[in-house]
Amino acid sequence: MIALQDIIKTKRELLSRETYSRNPINCSAGMAEDQKDRYIQYLAEQNQDLRLTSDAMKLVLEDFMAKMQELEEKMSALESN
Repeated sequence: MIALQDIIKTKRELLSRETYSRNPINCSAGMAEDQKDRYIQYLAEQNQDLRLTSDAMKLVLEDFMAKMQELEEKMSALESN
């Protein structure tokens, strides 16, 4: 059985290989300087939130994989008896 971590790692590698170019979008065109500052702050907060969510998901995945390993070991012990 392929470990869930290996599947996620493979998917991340595939996503990181995407090499398509996009034209940059200037979302702050026509904004006043104070609006730009607020928008940058908003984007920074969104980025931080996404990083925290990603880190939390990684920790949950690690816990899940450890539990799965424990259950597989128990099943192997039961099958050998």
